Amino acid sequence: MLPSTPITEEVRLPKFVEEEWSTIISKVVGGAAGGWKSILYTNYAIINRGEAFNQLLTAPLDDGLTRTWALYWAATRPNTNNGTGTLPPTTLDPSSSTSSTTPSTTGGECTMPLDGSCTSLTSPGDAAAGLGMYYDPKCVQGGVGCDHIKANCRLCAKDPAMINNPFVKCPACV
Repeated sequence: MLPSTPITEEVRLPKFVEEEWSTIISKVVGGAAGGWKSILYTNYAIINRGEAFNQLLTAPLDDGLTRTWALYWAATRPNTNNGTGTLPPTTLDPSSSTSSTTPSTTGGECTMPLDGSCTSLTSPGDAAAGLGMYYDPKCVQGGVGCDHIKANCRLCAKDPAMINNPFVKCPACV
């Protein structure tokens, strides 16, 4: 959960944060000591930016977190829930997704790089969330949607209607 940076949402998907919040964190956040409360609420902003912002206005801060960064973080999270603290219902209509574009393919997406294909690197958690991974040479320098461990591998959505941006639709081989 530390620190809250742009990559945080790449590894902490809203579905996971919602489960984590509802089963564990919501029960302990009230008794969190000191700066831990601010850390918990910056995490909560991923699924409920409005309430997280309100709590971060007065929450004690962690030594590595400024009020400005905490409020900016909460205010700029994608609106996954219209402030209700729950994820929107999933839809099976792919045309309603803003991330359904199919990546341009050259044929090597599921076999490159030579030291191991990207498709085999998809973690069980990502696979369960509807994500896959394919080779994309544009990820050599990293970037949004690129895997931060394996250069040239991009995370993609197998069903973009159920996944939030920045994921593009997976090639058919994923």
